[in-house]
Amino acid sequence: MDHNERERAKRINPKERIDVINFVGGTVLAQIVNMSETGMMLASRQKITDDQMFQTNIILDGHQLSVGLECVWSETQESGMTYGGFMIIDISEADLARLRQFIASQDD
Repeated sequence: MDHNERERAKRINPKERIDVINFVGGTVLAQIVNMSETGMMLASRQKITDDQMFQTNIILDGHQLSVGLECVWSETQESGMTYGGFMIIDISEADLARLRQFIASQDD
């Protein structure tokens, strides 16, 4: 997918809370604010910095997806919440298909 296609990826706000689980330790890393097939914005109580990478698990419609993420920007608020933009850097074809299906289902 070239840069222009990545920029045009449909972004949705999930209808329910979706936790992003850090594969290392199995703890909640963040919640999804919005997402597309190429990336997502996350909100976290943990401090996250630019260029950090995470291997994560995300449950969508009863399916566990394994997703590698890289933080491309982050901003910590006075409240202590950190918001960050993450690029998907690793996902299997099967999990990408599930992600696309989930994004399409959010239009209903």
